[in-house]
Amino acid sequence: MSTFNKYIWETHGVHAGTENDHVKHGVDELEAVIEKAISLHHPSISFIIHTPRLTNFRYDTERDTDIKFIRGNSAYLNYPKRIKQLQAVYADRINIKYGIELEWMGNEIGLQWNRSQLIQAEEVDFVVGSVHFSREGIPYDGSKEEAQRLLQLRGSLEAYWLGYLDEVIEMIECSGDMFQVVGHLDLPKLNVPVPKDILQFENAASPLADKMRWLLELISIHNLALDVNLAGLKKGCGIYPAENILRRAKQLHISIAIGTDAHHIDHYAYAYQEGMQYVLECGYKQYVSFSKLIPETRTIFNNHQLKLKYSLLNKAIELLNQRMPPEKRRVIPELAFGNAFHEFLDIYPNATRLGAYNAIRIRKEDKSITFGNEIPQPENLQLEGLFSKHLDRPGVLSMLFNTLASERINIETAFLKSNNDGTATHQ
Repeated sequence: MSTFNKYIWETHGVHAGTENDHVKHGVDELEAVIEKAISLHHPSISFIIHTPRLTNFRYDTERDTDIKFIRGNSAYLNYPKRIKQLQAVYADRINIKYGIELEWMGNEIGLQWNRSQLIQAEEVDFVVGSVHFSREGIPYDGSKEEAQRLLQLRGSLEAYWLGYLDEVIEMIECSGDMFQVVGHLDLPKLNVPVPKDILQFENAASPLADKMRWLLELISIHNLALDVNLAGLKKGCGIYPAENILRRAKQLHISIAIGTDAHHIDHYAYAYQEGMQYVLECGYKQYVSFSKLIPETRTIFNNHQLKLKYSLLNKAIELLNQRMPPEKRRVIPELAFGNAFHEFLDIYPNATRLGAYNAIRIRKEDKSITFGNEIPQPENLQLEGLFSKHLDRPGVLSMLFNTLASERINIETAFLKSNNDGTATHQ
């Protein structure tokens, strides 16, 4: 029986704090949580920070300060610089990823505000799009009293949820190109009951059920991932999203990204095992993380050989995406798997077979790349070519290929072998 990994490559991970602000939010001592991750022998850690909000979108705790301010604005502006400094300090000890949680505040000035916030987020690995606030400026994840106030304004539980689903749909339709992950999809369950027509939306005939079905189809159309958010366990409302939503997402081939949404150092790595058991029960055996906005597929199982195969798949997708314009990088590629990778055929139902070759082929439009885990050994064939030894660092091989191309030398096949000493041989 397969066992789960002890680690999750999180997306919606540790929330960086607001530092010297009027209202505290998140973890300010990033070094402390990094040291905790290292002590647990984790290979990577992911940080995330809220984008600052317009001042009319405020929690009661912020309004009570009687100060007109933008929460976390200075911390947000300093965030990329601070992360890069930490990456330099811990470069040989742990991989540090970082992203932002984009706050949806409507399709007018709020949309323009968010575009400006993205410009300030330099070289992030991922963006999570989330709806925390209603159009009325009242939060869904604030206090029970705030939720009741919004419930009274909207008149019914169904109207409360319809408004929220409309806002998530609007966020995706207006700015789906700005983020990769949809955050905590059924967030209102934190403070209000979930209507029957959402609990049974697969079979119900009502505006609420129709809206939930369309929302999931829209997420699939935009090739966005769903945030499987473990923070709901701590808050008593269960993991976001609920099982019936996640099972329908699996049927629609929607990817998932897992995270703890940790706002305190004690919450780091919270409920990893429960999270992996949860997604498995909903039909998922893998999830995605992100590096420079490019998705990386991860297995939930502690299987070394499978992890290596996923590494090859991720590298192939990354290299192909580097050849694509930005607007094409989110397009789902055509996949083909050969002999040693046959188990991927069950994971990716639309994939095709590659015969007896121990290889993976990734194709988008007229571009493709084939990766294998061994060097082919044809009979009675003399290979002629170049042999070089160079630094085993990212970008070196590309520089070598570009230099040869400038001399009109075409590379048809390349074999690369690491010497495990900081160098590699290539022929």
